[in-house]
Amino acid sequence: MRKTAMVLAVLLLIILPNLNKVSARNSDLSIKINSESSCIAGFPCYVNVTVKSLDGSILVNYVKLVTPWGAFIRNLGFRELSANSTIQVSIPVNVSRNSLEGPNFIIPFIEYFKRGEIGLKTVEGNRTSLFVIKPKVNATMYITLNKRELYTGEILRINGSYEIKGIPQNYKPSLLIYLNNKLQLRKKLNGTLGDFHAFLSPKREGNFTLNVSLCYGIGCISREYSIAIKRIVKIVSEFNRSALLDSLKGVNEMEDNLEKLYKNAVSDSIKLPEGILINMSIISSKIRDAELILKKENISYSDILEIQKLLNQSESMIIEVSKEIVESYKRSMYERISKLEDELSGISSIINKTRFGAIKEELNNLSDRVNKANSTNAPSIYSNITKELNDLSSEIMSLREKAMQEAKLLSAIVSLVIFVAMISGAIIILREWKSKLNRE
Repeated sequence: MRKTAMVLAVLLLIILPNLNKVSARNSDLSIKINSESSCIAGFPCYVNVTVKSLDGSILVNYVKLVTPWGAFIRNLGFRELSANSTIQVSIPVNVSRNSLEGPNFIIPFIEYFKRGEIGLKTVEGNRTSLFVIKPKVNATMYITLNKRELYTGEILRINGSYEIKGIPQNYKPSLLIYLNNKLQLRKKLNGTLGDFHAFLSPKREGNFTLNVSLCYGIGCISREYSIAIKRIVKIVSEFNRSALLDSLKGVNEMEDNLEKLYKNAVSDSIKLPEGILINMSIISSKIRDAELILKKENISYSDILEIQKLLNQSESMIIEVSKEIVESYKRSMYERISKLEDELSGISSIINKTRFGAIKEELNNLSDRVNKANSTNAPSIYSNITKELNDLSSEIMSLREKAMQEAKLLSAIVSLVIFVAMISGAIIILREWKSKLNRE
């Protein structure tokens, strides 16, 4: 009897797990899979698994996807699913970079417990294909630094813009910044297109290699710069409040000129880059901080260094923002000139060649004058060139209309000549015919 009982126990241990394996046609629930239209090899691909209870209440323990790249599980902790209700579970599948291009098959598995029954059950869903394509990545990155030489404790400002084509739009690349191959900063960016700003404050003097890397899962692009960090060796006795006030006055004048330039650009309806006002606000804040420190009764050596740092940063930012506004002015003028050049080319075949060449030369001269624009003269150059462009535009329009009128007049004359010729020909034919009749 004992031997028989032991044999039965072993058989039950073998049979029961197999009884719990349920096919996709199980009457307890159904499984459907929806995935992205296509997945890119080397990146996560989100697969939505819809589970529906067909008969009674069930408790879902986990949803698993078996793929060519491994198994991916989403634990639900026995989430209850009442009769005829559904849940959708999103599972990120890490598609291997070496995946075959084309359809790749995955199989869903659901482990669950049904109320009123004993033991966990596992249902296997129907095999479904994910279409995988190989990545064709095109990544670009542009970097600007506020300076290449700075003193210990100064702020190194790194501004950049980037775009990565050929990867999922919801993927978040990483920005990594190194000094002499030592990681200084790592952060996630918001998407495949955008801007970033980073700040470093080197504490040690020397020559460094700055490396800025943009990494996107299957690769990175990098930019390298040589940075010199100098130690401050000046002593307090070389500084005085008067010298600092003179420096502050100079930066204040630069800020006033920047504000005038900005107001003129707004008045002229110049399209400015995003972030101009934010940078101007930062400049103003730094200058105000320097003024507050200068108002202290006793200024320490660290105060002097802080004032110099704030003024240097403000000056660099003013120069950078002014340059951006001037470039916006230039861009606007170049666009107007280019548009007129296209209009002139469109009527080149119907206007006087001498006048065509003269207008072309005037447009070239205007382009040369645009190149001379700077933070001091950009608004006045824009005003003068805009007036001249308006005059040239009116002239080109007048030439076009005149040419069209002349063409209409010529067409009418040609039609009249043809008509007269036809009448003359008819009269000659009638005379010949009449003469022939008389002879007969």
